[in-house]
Amino acid sequence: MVCAIAIGLVGCSQQTINSKASNDNEHSRRAFHDKLSNVELKSYQQAITGLNESDFNVARTLLQKLSKTRPKLAEIHFNLALAHYKLNELETAESSLDQALKINPDNPQALVLKGVIETKNGNINQAEYLYKKALGLNQNYVNAHYNLALLYDIFYQDIPLAARHYQRYLELTDYKDKQTVVWLEEINSSFNLDSQRNQDNPREPLAQLD
Repeated sequence: MVCAIAIGLVGCSQQTINSKASNDNEHSRRAFHDKLSNVELKSYQQAITGLNESDFNVARTLLQKLSKTRPKLAEIHFNLALAHYKLNELETAESSLDQALKINPDNPQALVLKGVIETKNGNINQAEYLYKKALGLNQNYVNAHYNLALLYDIFYQDIPLAARHYQRYLELTDYKDKQTVVWLEEINSSFNLDSQRNQDNPREPLAQLD
């Protein structure tokens, strides 16, 4: 089973079982859009389309321009960080992400992306801290649950904790991820997993745009 670390996309909806959280996200999105001129909003929407359609170079170019004209908007810096990350420009991604978190240190999506980068850099304890902090801000944040499950499964080999977060992830996504459903059934059946399974079926950090 091949998995990847899950990361979010600011400006798109997130799956949640909390209707109030969904309403709050919509209100936040509209408030952000109101800060942009019509021309800027069109450019931003084109950038989001680029991210969704894997046209990361276009997204990066558009967001770089917006980050200069709207330097105090964390959402722009975050999505620019995401574009850099998708282009494997990790150092630049970190720079943009640090700017986003400086403006808004309590953004769950930014914290998760920071955790993804920390994981790639081998800083597993810091990644765990960031994912937990994201869940402290939004206990129904799907990507944070999934990424914590991977950390506990692969790096810590704490199967009970991994299973707990896999289960929550599946509940929040209506069990649509059939591979993870099967995987959870397997690890629940026995905590004595064959050590060879990570070599035969590599699991990597889910790179998923919400």
